[in-house]
Amino acid sequence: MTVERDEAAKLYGDETVADYVAESVSVTLLSGTVKSAITYNLPLGEFDGANAAYAESLLLLATKLGFPVEYQDQIRAEGKRQ
Repeated sequence: MTVERDEAAKLYGDETVADYVAESVSVTLLSGTVKSAITYNLPLGEFDGANAAYAESLLLLATKLGFPVEYQDQIRAEGKRQ
């Protein structure tokens, strides 16, 4: 599964999510193969409330990429939290 750079840039380019930091991680696939990936994380000290517009964009991408329904439900719940 791949998220193109322009999709990630669009998702994280908005000033409302500018505090998110790109971090390199290693991901182990079901096959056992290890791949490098970039994640965008909000530093713990910055977490406060919810951003409904961001959650909606993230949900659209997670749905498009076939992420598990449980993860999509978590995004929905966080998007409604204020």
